Amino acid sequence: MAALWFLVALGVLPVVRSSAPCTSNRDCSLLGACQAGGACACDSGWEGATCARAKLKPLDVALGYQATDDASTWGGRPVQDPASGTWHLFVAQFTHQCPLEYWLHNSVVARATSASGSAGGPYVYAETAFPEFHHNPSVVGPTPDGYYLLFMIGVTNASNVVDCTAAVPPPPPGHHGFSANAGQIDMAWSRSPEGPWQSRTVLKNWDRPTQNQSAWDCYVTNPSAVLSPNGSIALFFSSVPCTEFYESLGVAVAPHWGAEFVQSHTPVWKKPGPPQRPALSTGVGNIEDPFAWQDGRGNWHIIAHSQGHRNVCGSEGYACSVHLFAEAAAGPWTPSLEPVFNNRTALTNGTLVTMVTRQRPQLTFAADGTTPRFMFVGGSFVQTNNGPLKGVERTFAFEFDNDDV
Repeated sequence: MAALWFLVALGVLPVVRSSAPCTSNRDCSLLGACQAGGACACDSGWEGATCARAKLKPLDVALGYQATDDASTWGGRPVQDPASGTWHLFVAQFTHQCPLEYWLHNSVVARATSASGSAGGPYVYAETAFPEFHHNPSVVGPTPDGYYLLFMIGVTNASNVVDCTAAVPPPPPGHHGFSANAGQIDMAWSRSPEGPWQSRTVLKNWDRPTQNQSAWDCYVTNPSAVLSPNGSIALFFSSVPCTEFYESLGVAVAPHWGAEFVQSHTPVWKKPGPPQRPALSTGVGNIEDPFAWQDGRGNWHIIAHSQGHRNVCGSEGYACSVHLFAEAAAGPWTPSLEPVFNNRTALTNGTLVTMVTRQRPQLTFAADGTTPRFMFVGGSFVQTNNGPLKGVERTFAFEFDNDDV
């Protein structure tokens, strides 16, 4: 019953705001304060008329994680072990030199450690924490009782592993192929980022006997957990019907990581319009891979990438990324008028480049728990259409420009 408060107000559709001068903090995306003159004073790490744009330094491509064996990687998030000070990154990595399009076959959850001691890395491979098939890692912790929690999709199943070094590798399954292995969210727990880990399934709608296959939450994926100081957890996720493809965001809550997660069957966000791609002018449509957090004022935030054609950042009129905000985890959630990032980024050598893919954003924070320090994304500078080139997708770490912290 303790979790039910969280589920009461779900399902209210968001309202897109105008670009008029601010009259409240909501006009500043709850990432800043509305000043008397009608302008937003943005929190550290954020900028723009509505404070939703990430204020990032030029990208140092040496940061983040690139596997040394030419393996593609696709996003992750680090946690710090307070005992040793070591940062541990949990990241999706593809075995046998396969690119992203083979993720349903060859994805593992790898653990890497920061060679520099910084949360931004660069990171070096340490071990495979969970073998094929595991994907979408997102880690939080330690909990008040001293545990690290790793959320991911998949089950151990190496029967479909592909060798992409073969002269003619098998065809990929398709990026959005529905798979029972990918239709569940597991949580692993350990007192150390180095393990050993135990795990259990916390959400699995694929084989629910009463599931309506056309319901929005038939196929759960893309977990992101928010750990509260009292030990309760809000687990955000994306899901689609099993009969067609359009994405919505949902939430499940638990008073403690060892308790049952209570899932709402009403989405906290669903894209405007009917279950087809929205008009290009909306800018916000199918969004996936949400990353959620709660700020120091108690407000809630989600950033995600906006799904375009063949994962090309900014295609089909999509904004490439989106920020949603709410005063309660249950919503209602409102999209900011500015994207968090687009497909253009400056490098530390002074050049301006285009990122064809820039997805799965996850943040690390300063000691205050809310000031962003690094944004980790899966990305590529090369158009691969999710393949067939090898070694072009990697996990980048963008540093926030907040040296005042």
